[in-house]
Formats: sequence, structure tokens, C-alpha cells
Amino acid sequence: MTSPIIQVCGDPTVDWMTIRSETEPSLGPFFWTPDQRVPEVRVSVQAGGSALITSLLKAIIPTDKAIISGVELTPKLLENPFAPLTRAWTVWQRQGKAKKTSSFRIAEWSRYEPAGWDYKANAPKGRADLLVVEDTALGFSNAPDGWPPALRSPDMTGPQHIIVKFAQFNDGKRSQFLDKVVERGWGDRTTILAAVKDLRRGAVRIAESLSWERMLDEVVDGCPKSGMSVLAD
Repeated sequence: MTSPIIQVCGDPTVDWMTIRSETEPSLGPFFWTPDQRVPEVRVSVQAGGSALITSLLKAIIPTDKAIISGVELTPKLLENPFAPLTRAWTVWQRQGKAKKTSSFRIAEWSRYEPAGWDYKANAPKGRADLLVVEDTALGFSNAPDGWPPALRSPDMTGPQHIIVKFAQFNDGKRSQFLDKVVERGWGDRTTILAAVKDLRRGAVRIAESLSWERMLDEVVDGCPKSGMSVLAD
């Protein structure tokens, strides 16, 4: 039996992460006392965007279960500040009380610097059973030469399912990539993952402080009836 093919494409980034060594309490204010040592600040870098999705899928899916292809960033690309990749800076902080800590979470989005990634040179090749896309308005949506060949060739069979991680609605522009997916009649096989806060930035009216049921009802009512499934986090 032939292994299914998973293609990952979209917007890759380089994520620089500042680590706060202090612990963020779960409740209440947090103050430093005068005799406490200044917290250490640590910096690390990793692949982000579509490159992170590629490495994640390769880490969790055995090679005999699926063939996975996508953007993979070399250490040189990660460490070179002049490489043609969008760079993002985030601050991470450990959660929980001092003696009972949990995992790190993003405490602050600092900023990002856009860059001109060569989508055409890194375009997927061949067909895919599952297409996973990172569309964060950083250039992929406006670069048809970097899209999977099934979208550019009407004679090629499309993927059985498409998963799109979609963000940054506040630029006010439609996603050309998603428009093409709908044009090809693949809306009923497409699932979009989006944060509720991003949906609120657009024309979708979703109130704050709702029950889960009410919030999901407003998400469904506010999204276009294109046949796509929308998962809001």
C-alpha cells in the first residue's frame, strides 16, 4: 500500500524567542522585592510558520505512515540576520507558582520584520493527499507561482483534504489562495484554523465573554457559506 503524501507550504518564518526566567503567578499581581536578583534573559531561535509545521509533522508521524514534504530551514538561514525570511520576536514566560510550574507560554508579541521569501523556488512539487498551509499574509497568498501544482493546473487531481492555518485578517485583503481553493470547488474539503481574536479584527461580529456554544454559533453565522469548515481557537 502506498503511503499518503502530506505537503506543507505557505509562509515560513524565523522565530526569535526571549525567555523570562521568572515565574508568572496564576492569579493576582506579581512584584519584585528589592533584594531579589535581576531575572536572567535568554534568547533562542527556531523555525516558524510553515517550516515549523513541517518539522512538527515529521517529528510526530512515522516515516512508514506518510511521506511529508515542506520547507526546512538550515542553521545558516536561522542564524543569518540578513536571510530572506520574515523574523518574529516573542517573549515566553513560565506559568504557575514558583514551586509548581507548568509549561512556557507566549507573554508578549514584540514585533516582526517582513522579508522577501522566494516562494517560486520553494514551491511544492507533485500531488498531495493532504495539503497543510500556513497563510499569515506574509506573501504566500499573493505568490501563485509558489502554490501547489494542483491549484495551478486544472488537469491535476486535487488533495483529498486541505488544512489552512489562517491569521492576520486586519490587513483588509482577501486571501487569493483561499479564493482559488473555492474557485476549484474544494471548499467542502478545506478546514480553516483561526484564532477568534483574528476573526474579530475582520468583519465577523463575535462578542466577548460568551459561552462556548454562543461563540461558535456567532463564528458559524459570521463566516461565508463557502463549504469550508472553520475551527476557531
